[in-house]
Amino acid sequence: ISGDTRPDVRRFVDRYTARYHEPPDLFAAYAYDSVNILAFAAQRGGFTRDGVRSALASARSIPSVVNGAFHFGPDRRVVNGRAILITVKNHTFVPIV
Repeated sequence: ISGDTRPDVRRFVDRYTARYHEPPDLFAAYAYDSVNILAFAAQRGGFTRDGVRSALASARSIPSVVNGAFHFGPDRRVVNGRAILITVKNHTFVPIV
């Protein structure tokens, strides 16, 4: 994720690095996305279980630093998402490219 050039990803990486003095790993990016996706849904659907569910089901451009803009399909899976495979090298998780 650190090498991604999309502006929203760059902002996330720069802010994370400034605060924690190291670039974010994939787990940090997933955590960041999780909180932002929930906030996105609550702002659009309301701060209720049904409101969040409805917003996630109907939105077509949910922001994500990992996936880029995405949406959920009828089976509640991410449509057009991308999987990032990781491995451990020198006691560190790194993406497989």
